[in-house]
Amino acid sequence: MKKLLTLFVLVLLCASTNAQQTLYSRTLVSSMPLVEAKNDDMVSENGIIISNVDYIVAEEESDTETVFWFNATSEELTISLKGDYEIVKIEITPSDSYIEGTSWIIEQSSVAWSNVDGVAVWTGNAKSVPFGEPYQQYPVKSVTVYYYSNPDRIAADSVIELLLKLPQHVTIDDENAIVEARAAYEALTEAQKAEVPEDDLSKLKLAESALEKVKIKVAEDKAAAAPVVDLINAIGEVTKTIECYQKICDAQEAYSALTSDQRKYVTNHEVLIAIEGDAKMRFVSTINISEELEIVDGKVSENGITISNVSGIYESEYSGEKFLWISGYPLTISAKNGHGILTKVEVFPIEGDQESIGWIVGQTKEVTYENIDGVAVWIGYAKSVPVGESNSYIIKSIVVEYLDANQVIADIVIELINNLPEQVTLDDEKAVAEVRNVYETLTDAQKEDVSAEALSKLETAEATIENAKKKIAEDKAVASAFVELVNNLPKQVTVDDEDAIAEASKTYVALTEDQKEYVSAEVLSKLETAETALENAKKKIAEDKAAAGAVVELIDAIGEVTFTPENYLKVTKAREAYDALTEAQKELVTNYETLTTDESMYDKRATVTALEGVNANVETDGAWYDLSGRKLQGKPATRGLYIHNGKKKLVK
Repeated sequence: MKKLLTLFVLVLLCASTNAQQTLYSRTLVSSMPLVEAKNDDMVSENGIIISNVDYIVAEEESDTETVFWFNATSEELTISLKGDYEIVKIEITPSDSYIEGTSWIIEQSSVAWSNVDGVAVWTGNAKSVPFGEPYQQYPVKSVTVYYYSNPDRIAADSVIELLLKLPQHVTIDDENAIVEARAAYEALTEAQKAEVPEDDLSKLKLAESALEKVKIKVAEDKAAAAPVVDLINAIGEVTKTIECYQKICDAQEAYSALTSDQRKYVTNHEVLIAIEGDAKMRFVSTINISEELEIVDGKVSENGITISNVSGIYESEYSGEKFLWISGYPLTISAKNGHGILTKVEVFPIEGDQESIGWIVGQTKEVTYENIDGVAVWIGYAKSVPVGESNSYIIKSIVVEYLDANQVIADIVIELINNLPEQVTLDDEKAVAEVRNVYETLTDAQKEDVSAEALSKLETAEATIENAKKKIAEDKAVASAFVELVNNLPKQVTVDDEDAIAEASKTYVALTEDQKEYVSAEVLSKLETAETALENAKKKIAEDKAAAGAVVELIDAIGEVTFTPENYLKVTKAREAYDALTEAQKELVTNYETLTTDESMYDKRATVTALEGVNANVETDGAWYDLSGRKLQGKPATRGLYIHNGKKKLVK
């Protein structure tokens, strides 16, 4: 297996000293760890340059050795040092497994070569080493270049070495190296500084400038991350309350909104991950491809999963299964309209198309993919998954695992709704209102997760409450009208109030049981009192009519005035009976005028007593007699008609 060469390691060794110059060496050792070992057609690291390099590959020759192959371009592969140095010797050491292969260096040399202990050694004065033909491969284990330099240059070299190590893309982790390089440069004498090439010094200046920008960005990233850290800390112990889950939701959304650089400074993100597990916020949803799926604007959605750039739904000629034909870039997979925070996505191809999964591998785009048993699995923390370039992909089903505090919050509200009684009454008004208030505190995304069934139940409960309140108002109005009828009844009831009392009684009987609840006992008592008073009044009138009727009969019995004792006796009896009546009864005596007329006729002439032979005009002894002629002991105390001094007298 071949891989790109990724590492050259510099070894700066002091070899010997000769007069004013010292012999030094630089060695490049082929290795894997470096990320970038080649730029265009040149490998340049720490001042050693290998040019005209087409590509470099690594091959595992054995369990202990990896062979690095240099592929030359159409020009000669050359080795040189950056800067004006006197190169004394170049040693090229091939891989241990390819010692005999060093003969190519000798054969292709145009200068003096020697093969010393399997090591190709060049001893000429040139700065480049031509070796090899175009597109040939050479197993290079290491290259050592020997050169002379003066003391000032050597001092500068130590700084140049630091400068050459500065990265092209500066991060905050490079601050110490940049500061160290600047300090080393400033410690040089002016003569030593003059030995530092301007382009190398420029690299330090660029690194310093980049570092300042990085530090500003780091400060901004930390500032952006700080509120998220506070949101996570504010969650506290997980409880099944909307307040708690809303805090989790806020922390999740805030974290998701951060860039990858900003997330590095969320020092308590592991706490959030643990909380998400404790809060049971992980959901798994599957979208299985079928003809029932509807493609809208190139998207299909089912069970909260949305897939974009869908060209159509077809049937596999291999298995007869339905599948999505995805043709477009970028393909995105999201949960809950992007509100679900994805933790894993599994993409299943149709049978016979397992190889099509390979397109996911390598398309990392800041996330990580793995190919597990023909199933593409993504593990990351983002709201959409870009997978693949502008190729076509065949998908049978997708399983998405995601975090969703919104759903948990919605589930709490659904539970509150389901806990409302099936038969809601006005007694439940407060409970229904509290559930509605909780629902209105949800975000739009959270409201979308409250099922239509649950929301319908809440709305039905509210409608029931409103209807109950409306009915109560109507019942109170009807009851109030009845109360007004009763309150309008007089305190002193007469038979003239019979119709009003009857109307009130009839109205009460027509009331429903609910309406009667709004009639006080006091009002009912007043109606009952009026009804009793009416019955008493009617009974009294009947009694009065009977009493008056008897008197009417007595008066009618008088007949024609004959001035006889018998006739006179009828008049006096009628008078006694009339006078015994109450005022109300007297009003009912319809022939009272007949009685008074008869009495007037007797008053105008002498009265005949029951005593035979006694003339009413004759003086008597002043005694009192009743109408039967019986002599009394004195003036009677009982009212009535008597005879006194021969005349009829009325004692009142």
